[in-house]
Amino acid sequence: MVKFEHDIDRLEKGIRRFQEIAASLAREKDIEELIPIWRRPGYTTPAEFMLLVGTIDALINLTESAVSVKGLLIEASPAVSLEG
Repeated sequence: MVKFEHDIDRLEKGIRRFQEIAASLAREKDIEELIPIWRRPGYTTPAEFMLLVGTIDALINLTESAVSVKGLLIEASPAVSLEG
């Protein structure tokens, strides 16, 4: 049987980094600055608009996926058996 060292500090460091990234997504200031730019007359071509829509849709999908995976982590972690 292979002996495996559990690096709990690595897990903690990783989840703290996730928290930082998630918090940066929730900051509204930079997002709110985009809306007046988008509302300028003649701001974008149809092709550029499609690119922006696709980018926003991708951000939504990635964020929803991250929330789902986080939920799995929260739900599954307590269910893991302790060695014994």
